[in-house]
Amino acid sequence: MLLFPKTVRKKKARKPIPVRSKFKVPNETKTYRPKHTEEQIKAYAEKKRQERLANRTEAEISLERLIREMGIEVEAEKILYVKASNSHILSFCLADVYCPAFSLILEADGNIHRTRKKYDRGRDGYFAEQGVRTLRFWNHEILKTPEEVKKIIQKAIDERSHPMA
Repeated sequence: MLLFPKTVRKKKARKPIPVRSKFKVPNETKTYRPKHTEEQIKAYAEKKRQERLANRTEAEISLERLIREMGIEVEAEKILYVKASNSHILSFCLADVYCPAFSLILEADGNIHRTRKKYDRGRDGYFAEQGVRTLRFWNHEILKTPEEVKKIIQKAIDERSHPMA
């Protein structure tokens, strides 16, 4: 039997690890060696694309249908590669709907995006630097007010078609 109770050591609070955006492109002066080959990244991206195509939400399907009704050619679950300044593929993103003619990404956001705002801003900023505009719509907006969504998309397309207007 112990006469004195064991003392419990308090653990030191650890500092949070800083989150690094996966869309930062390495500095041009540093030599960049990717972790994976471009073929590995492309194969993995295609696998993820097939999974997402099989599990699309009703809002994503409706968004694609809306834009096709407007007579615009789109690609669902388009793979967009994130490249370094020396053209090495760093990573990839999957866009819900991509309009190549207008360099426009359309995203249907569900509840998960309430907690991913920083990630979404970083991704949107990266594509803005590449000249691709991102429009985000909440799922309930697409399903309940499709005409309003169409108007916003049409306005963005008009701005892309006539940049000087």
